[in-house]
Amino acid sequence: MPLITRIRKRRKEDSKMNTKRFKIVLVALFFLVLIPQAVRATRIDACTPDKSTYQQGGTGYLTVTVFNDEVEKIRVTQLTATIDHFHSDGTVYKQTFNTNATLPVEVQVWQSTTFHIPFSLPADVAPGYMRPSVRANAEIWNDPYQMWMTSGSTVYQAAVYVESPYKQQFEQQQLAKEQLQEQLNALQEQLDAQQATNLQQTSQISLQQNSINQLSRQVNDLQTTNNTNTMTVYVLVATTMAFAGVAAFLFMMTRKARPAH
Repeated sequence: MPLITRIRKRRKEDSKMNTKRFKIVLVALFFLVLIPQAVRATRIDACTPDKSTYQQGGTGYLTVTVFNDEVEKIRVTQLTATIDHFHSDGTVYKQTFNTNATLPVEVQVWQSTTFHIPFSLPADVAPGYMRPSVRANAEIWNDPYQMWMTSGSTVYQAAVYVESPYKQQFEQQQLAKEQLQEQLNALQEQLDAQQATNLQQTSQISLQQNSINQLSRQVNDLQTTNNTNTMTVYVLVATTMAFAGVAAFLFMMTRKARPAH
């Protein structure tokens, strides 16, 4: 092969290599610009459930507070909560719930925004603690380029407690027992009140009977006294009449016995 041809071929290869190296450098520079932005991530300050305990088949929501600690404004592009449901039969079911907010939502520098993520639990979910994984994806505003750039994501572990169905049954039984006891107490109070009323009525009847008996004795005593007085009067009248008769008879006899002058 002629020398000139080899030189030209070598220059051509060098040119291609230089072009390839230049592209690699450009791509590297581009990623050097993006990497600082990509590693930035918004911060989740808090994530709390709306209840302390949940029932099987219950519903609720997580309250998530997103804080912007960057030097530029950010916007939340996605906010989800992934829950691993452990069922009573031992199977695991993973479900992801989205926020009910309309995204994206901008968050200004050193400001926070609150979101809600509704969720529901299966009827046969196993009792105990669950750890929902809350993920917030965000973008940051690149002022020199006047564009939104990826700002990574943040993951936060929350805690949700599901009560045992046996505890629910126990509490229901306890509630039914308390209600039954309250009904028994109310019935006992009514019975005691009725007995007190009956005793009062019995006392009143006894007092009335005693009054009647006393009046009856007084009437009998008056009747006896009246009878005695009547008998005494009869005896007195009879005695007086007998005495008068005897006196009259004696007077007549005495008059007949006197001699005539």
